Amino acid sequence: MQMTKRNFALDVLFVYILIVAVTCIAVFFSYHLLYLAVLAIFFFHLFTHLGQTIYLEMYTPSVVTIVLGVLPYSIYAYYRLLDDSVVSVAASE
Repeated sequence: MQMTKRNFALDVLFVYILIVAVTCIAVFFSYHLLYLAVLAIFFFHLFTHLGQTIYLEMYTPSVVTIVLGVLPYSIYAYYRLLDDSVVSVAASE
């Protein structure tokens, strides 16, 4: 099946709805584990785009958005979660 603009837009919409829903759950119900999992997937996904760009030696879709949007947001989100003691890096005993 070929990716059409409509199918791509629906995929992006699904990801957006997922991120918004998980963020709302974390904010309103203080359930941060799911948010951290989605944030980690979102963060590590940027390496897919960077890797494709390096491997193919050409521009790949969203590499600029990933580097200018996702990377700074992820770093800031992790910083705030740690600084506000919402999560910690210490292992539980």
